Amino acid sequence: MDEPVTTEPQPTTMAVAVLYKEIAELKKGKLEGFRVRLFREDDPFEWDVGVYGPPNTFYHGAYLKASMRFPPNYPMQPPEFHFRTTMFHPNVFANGMVYMSILYDGTWFPTMSASNVMLSVVSLLTGPDTDWPCNMDAASLYNRFRNSHGKDTAYLDRLALQKTEWKEMALLDDVVIPETVEEYCRTALVEEQLLDEEFTLGGLYDWSEYSSDSEAEENETDD
Repeated sequence: MDEPVTTEPQPTTMAVAVLYKEIAELKKGKLEGFRVRLFREDDPFEWDVGVYGPPNTFYHGAYLKASMRFPPNYPMQPPEFHFRTTMFHPNVFANGMVYMSILYDGTWFPTMSASNVMLSVVSLLTGPDTDWPCNMDAASLYNRFRNSHGKDTAYLDRLALQKTEWKEMALLDDVVIPETVEEYCRTALVEEQLLDEEFTLGGLYDWSEYSSDSEAEENETDD
């Protein structure tokens, strides 16, 4: 007796139309802080995403590569978001998959969009959720940093190790990383999202100063 043949779900016409519309709007600059494009122009279900690190956060000056994969019945079901750049973050698994409530806790609605997912990613970069971490080591170091009011820098030390990869990715994609809030946020909506976060690093720790000190130490070591 022949075994039953399993077939992949076929994309719906609505999903194709919605995805082409969303990526066209994003390419026009409807959402700052991201660079989006299709891996293949004839496949709207696989997106190549570049994430610019938000100013006044741990990821200031970063360029992070990611992928978004959409289900055949999108937007009825949420997409998946995976970082391809190495990430040491409380809410990112070792394989790069991002865990956040909008995708996995039943809070997704068909009225949501890829933009909502990307804003949620920015929120996690601005302030990790350590109540439901998937990287316990990162969560522990982040809590030590936060509870010490920036004196325990072990979390920042781990992130600093990734700076070389950030720069290499930007060079490969030929992108200029925004350095200021004005460059990063050209729309009031995104600027409001960043500045109204419950926990930001602007008044707690000068990340740019830390970066300069670390680079200076590296140069001394090389000498």
